[in-house]
Amino acid sequence: MADGFAMTSGPLSLETLQPMTRHILRCRERRVAEASDLLGLDLPRSAYGTASHADRHALWLGPDEWLILAPEPFAATADVWAAIGASFVEVSDRQVALQLSGAGADTCLAGGCPLDLALPAFPIGACARTVFHKAEIIVWRTGSSRFQVEIGRSFAPYVTRLLSQQVQRGRSLAVPT
Repeated sequence: MADGFAMTSGPLSLETLQPMTRHILRCRERRVAEASDLLGLDLPRSAYGTASHADRHALWLGPDEWLILAPEPFAATADVWAAIGASFVEVSDRQVALQLSGAGADTCLAGGCPLDLALPAFPIGACARTVFHKAEIIVWRTGSSRFQVEIGRSFAPYVTRLLSQQVQRGRSLAVPT
């Protein structure tokens, strides 16, 4: 996948997003308040939950796991995280992000994803770890017709190609059998 990829077809557009610092935080419930203080935002504690403060974001991935996004590295060291019993691992080079936007973006993405991405079922701010065809992704609804898709770097060409085909057709593709 080329850096700076962007395409538009009719009402849909697909583009790569600027690089961000990404971390996976693993933390037990009793330490969530301390971790939230270190991050400068309240960690979401339920499925589909997200939290944002300024340009920092926390996406709930599981009962003790979050994807943390920020434009800059965090000041807290590994020793600080270990002191509160948390694991805070940088994964910035592991993932890339695409943005799919426009009328029908939910239908386009749903063509390869088992989640119900309709606005009432997956509201603005919701996120989930799921699959797109055969690739694991994290999908985050950032607007009524806009999604951020976090992908492992090795799967990015595959996912980008499939989404590009759907954007060019302006509709969703059937899930392959």
